[in-house]
Amino acid sequence: MLQGDSSNAGWMSGVGTTLMRFVTEVERRNLSTVQYMLKGGDVHANISYLGIYPLHLAVEQGDADMAAVLLKFGADVTKGPNGANAKNAEDLARSMRDDPKSKYRQEAAAIVEMIDEPEALKRRFDDVQIKIRKQDARDLKLARLLLLIGVPLAALFCWGFIMWVRSKKLES
Repeated sequence: MLQGDSSNAGWMSGVGTTLMRFVTEVERRNLSTVQYMLKGGDVHANISYLGIYPLHLAVEQGDADMAAVLLKFGADVTKGPNGANAKNAEDLARSMRDDPKSKYRQEAAAIVEMIDEPEALKRRFDDVQIKIRKQDARDLKLARLLLLIGVPLAALFCWGFIMWVRSKKLES
């Protein structure tokens, strides 16, 4: 969990950056990074950054997979933005599910089901773990490919640069 002396401005800056990154990754629907940050203890599922709660954001975006990760890591469904007409994450999901004009009606129904039924949350979370493993495997393949291509290209570039410098020295 985030720890340190809150009177230290550097520490607070680091915390703000971490929280901002976490909320940004939720917004970007980056399941792998969000789960990694939660598992590593960098953040907690119930943090708020500038009044934005990650679960509320996931519900708002109709991201049932992200909601599953956040719920599994202890996100509180009663958290939501401050304000007279603001709804918490659970109320927002229920109203989206019940609104025939809602863009994310089906996803909201899945989120409500996860809130109401622990077994539904477990099933969805297990499915999300498979998605994360597949995405991580694709990312690893891409990283290896870039490494295989990038290192020889970098070496070729360096060799070319050295040859160019030598040619300039010979001209002088």
